[in-house]
Amino acid sequence: MTHESRNPHKQKILWSSISRNKTILVEAGGDPFHGAVSRAAKAILAKKNTPGWEYHTLKPRNGRLRRRLLPCTKSISPCPKTGKIPRLRAIKFHVFEQYSEEGDFEDELFTQPIVWIFAAVYNPEASTWEDSTNTEADVKGFIQQMIDLTAMPRLIDDNWRHGPTMACQTSFASELLQRMEDETFSSSMTSEMTQCKQDNKALIKSNISAILEREDQLREIQERTRKLEAMSDSFRKKVRGIRRRIMIQHAKRGLVVGSLVTTAVGLCVAIPIIVAL
Repeated sequence: MTHESRNPHKQKILWSSISRNKTILVEAGGDPFHGAVSRAAKAILAKKNTPGWEYHTLKPRNGRLRRRLLPCTKSISPCPKTGKIPRLRAIKFHVFEQYSEEGDFEDELFTQPIVWIFAAVYNPEASTWEDSTNTEADVKGFIQQMIDLTAMPRLIDDNWRHGPTMACQTSFASELLQRMEDETFSSSMTSEMTQCKQDNKALIKSNISAILEREDQLREIQERTRKLEAMSDSFRKKVRGIRRRIMIQHAKRGLVVGSLVTTAVGLCVAIPIIVAL
């Protein structure tokens, strides 16, 4: 990282991360604005998972943003004259994983579905933006690159699919950080932005299809479960009826056997008496 790129007022993307559901697998960037980046990151990650984009703009504290001079240290470039904390923005996109036709769909339904979350916090006031009206589109393009770049490992790499928090930090953090730096000093290209929009639309449609497919399958399984429960209740009633009949038959047999035994005992007592007479 060059000395120039460390100036927080020039960095476009200040922080980014990739998560699997609520597990952050890799993140890159820093928080040079006295906790503002962290607050924006937590706020965007806390938003509900949806098929499309989610946004967050850093809200003022106590009615206004805290604005103060940044500390001038050797680790960053000298503070500009304003030295103010910008109104940071955050954005994220979700990729709902499609189910494989070869897999056991019913088993997958009873586990938490995988939703990949790509998030970023950026500074719309950074001095390196060529066109301040396209800041959001540029960040969306960066996120689209991350989606494409991780498509294969998200399918086959065990760390991505099952790893704990920061499982991919060692293998991918440097790549993520480099892409952020490249974004800071790259120029916007209309053709790339157009392609990005098309890819985003395709992903949104795919997410909606995945959500609807899961809901349909859940309804089907719920209906199947309801029918099985009804059959189970009917079976239990039949079993109770059979047991009742068996118990009645046993009781009747007991009465018959008891009567025979009583008669036999009576005869055994009566016969000697009659003979004696």
